[in-house]
Amino acid sequence: MSDEIERVRDAIYEAALVPAHLPQALKAIATLADGFGTAVFVAHGDQIRWRTSPELEQTMTEFLQEWAHRNSRAERMLARQHRGFVHELDVYTEEELAADPIFAEFLHPRGLGWGAGTAIQIPERENLVVAVERQLARGPFEPEAIERLDTVRPDIARGIMIASRLEHSKATSVADTLEALGLPGMVLKSNGQVIAANDLILDLKAHVSIGAFNRLVVCDRNAQKALLLALEHLESGTRVPLSLPLKSTSSRAEYVAHIVPMKGRAHDIFANADAILVVTAIHSAPDVTPQLLMGAFDLTSAEARLALDLSQGHTLSEIAGARALSQHTLKTQLKSVFQKLDVRRQSDVVKIVEHLKPLPF
Repeated sequence: MSDEIERVRDAIYEAALVPAHLPQALKAIATLADGFGTAVFVAHGDQIRWRTSPELEQTMTEFLQEWAHRNSRAERMLARQHRGFVHELDVYTEEELAADPIFAEFLHPRGLGWGAGTAIQIPERENLVVAVERQLARGPFEPEAIERLDTVRPDIARGIMIASRLEHSKATSVADTLEALGLPGMVLKSNGQVIAANDLILDLKAHVSIGAFNRLVVCDRNAQKALLLALEHLESGTRVPLSLPLKSTSSRAEYVAHIVPMKGRAHDIFANADAILVVTAIHSAPDVTPQLLMGAFDLTSAEARLALDLSQGHTLSEIAGARALSQHTLKTQLKSVFQKLDVRRQSDVVKIVEHLKPLPF
């Protein structure tokens, strides 16, 4: 199964830089959970963009025309605010499933009726919704299938963030792609050598710059080490954090560096390159949610909850009691949080979360 998960990750990252391959990547996500197809929606303010795997395109077109205004399934799943994928049996009783017209009148006649969905807050104030559909005869999603989807959830967030921005570009070169990206970005080799960079990232010299011999330089030394380590591990398949905070001492805004590996046909555009580095600013938000932390820093659901609990002044002992977990389990989660946020103390975790909150005026 680990090989299959890596193939899905490769498909996601290939589609990030070759958006024409996005439908196939969405199909791969569905196949990972024995689903029929996948749809994604990216919302920015009042604008919504969507794509599906090939087998769902006609169904989704009809759905958006006829049923989008009464989509009780999406409303229930989003209202639950779960930090991962959820399915119908998480939000409906069997009686409610039988009575809801979205199933009897739309999904069931098309051979569908089981879905797993998740909402992800990604940087630059965008919201991503991913819906994996399964055929009715196959039955509901098992816990193991949900776990596999949750495993690739951070990769989906990174990949779709990039693909949605390049979707309608005519990029055929490194320069074209970086310009179309609309985000600070640079193209890197696995040794940290910069092949190309756009003007937006050149404006972030206080955080990221190009040093001697065209090497990546990150002012935050810990982040520099972590980013170079991530680049070194791209080919080996070793899982290391691919989204890392860039600390700022002069601003409450926190920057996050995202590494998007080059996979498949992406090498046709980025010859001799191994990854693209994208930097996003996490804007102050009225409410720092677990979804925001998960999307920005690759935290798991449990790790994001722990970071928020710590930021609210709770001790590990209090958190353990409230969640019926052992302190050993929490310390293991905290160690992973330290690694992903590139910090060493609980107080540093609190500072990062606090910096995401709005100024008090």
